[in-house]
Order: sequence, then structure tokens, then C-alpha cells
Amino acid sequence: MASFLGILRIGDLPQNLALLYPRPITFVGKMPPAYEWTRKLYESLGAGDRVRVIGNTREWKPAGQ
Repeated sequence: MASFLGILRIGDLPQNLALLYPRPITFVGKMPPAYEWTRKLYESLGAGDRVRVIGNTREWKPAGQ
């Protein structure tokens, strides 16, 4: 996990999360509606499969497995 000190001065959470592109993003539970923007950006860049939503932490597996 990367640390970006003071990142909220630059953008909001969904936009700042997109700065991790092309790294995979996993949401546990329901994806908050604000993060639709991030998902759509990943899709437009051809990496929509790198944003996933899982029901609980027991379902988590590293991306690509």
C-alpha cells in the first residue's frame, strides 16, 4: 500500500484512488456510489476487470488468482 501524505488537498477519495492505476482495487461489501467514477475510469482505460467487489474478507484472493 502506498502512502500519499496530504493527498486530500489535491482531490477527493475516488479520484485519488484512481491514481493507483493500473493496480487492482478490491471493495469489501458494497462499492460506495462515489467510486463509480473510479470504476468507469478503469473501464475506459481497458482495466475494468481490475476493480472488483467481494462480499466479505473470506472471499479475498490476490488479484490474478
